[in-house]
Amino acid sequence: MKTAIYESLCAINQGFGMIPENLEKLRDAGVITPEYVETQRVLTEELRAGINSMILNQQQAREVEDREHYGKMHSNFCNILAK
Repeated sequence: MKTAIYESLCAINQGFGMIPENLEKLRDAGVITPEYVETQRVLTEELRAGINSMILNQQQAREVEDREHYGKMHSNFCNILAK
């Protein structure tokens, strides 16, 4: 499940990265203005940051729980080996 979450986040960010690139191609073709490209870039980055922030905040709590859980397991394992 964890891998799927990070893969989805990666795909989302790749998609957001494609938006400004393609808007610039349309600008170069004379279809849209530079001002429109900049406005959309700012909105895109704001949305990307909001999504990343929400997902990473949720994941941080899960990662801390995992670290504590596996840290305890490691400590118990080391205690067993030390006997």
